[in-house]
Amino acid sequence: MCHDFNVTFQLRQKDVYGSNVAIAIDRLRKLRIIVGLILVEIAAIAGIVGFALTTRAVGSRIPLIIAGISGALFFPAILLSACYLTPYFAAKSLYKNNANLHSPFHWSFSEKLITQRMATGSAELLWSTFIKARETRELFLLYPQKHMAYPVPKRAFANEHQIVAFRELVRRHVQDAR
Repeated sequence: MCHDFNVTFQLRQKDVYGSNVAIAIDRLRKLRIIVGLILVEIAAIAGIVGFALTTRAVGSRIPLIIAGISGALFFPAILLSACYLTPYFAAKSLYKNNANLHSPFHWSFSEKLITQRMATGSAELLWSTFIKARETRELFLLYPQKHMAYPVPKRAFANEHQIVAFRELVRRHVQDAR
């Protein structure tokens, strides 16, 4: 089934943030179980010891179990910050400083070629440009590099049938498409 798509959309800061979060989480996904277990153990032990020693050094009489729980909660806070807070500030800065993000994007997708027009220029891309593609609840992400993606908001498509057809087009042309 051959479908050509022409979509025009204005990226929002939320779209840029969503793509940054997806990229950050994708980085962690491959190693999350092994690294997660190791880091949880290290963080829990370091947090317990560090917090207990700090509270004792300042003369506090906080019980060791409370110090341990507080220390163990420190690692998830850092992980959440790395996945959600840091990408927020990066998206905010990118959105503020990139002229292309304040003008409409015009994309044309065909079986052979992708054409992209924006405020500062245009490009014709072969499907082989993209090493992987991901789908989030609100975006399609097309990756020309391992840690960089072009977001295409689902709201740019006229209806759910176009979204399904676009998803199939991407799966036909991008080897690593989820």
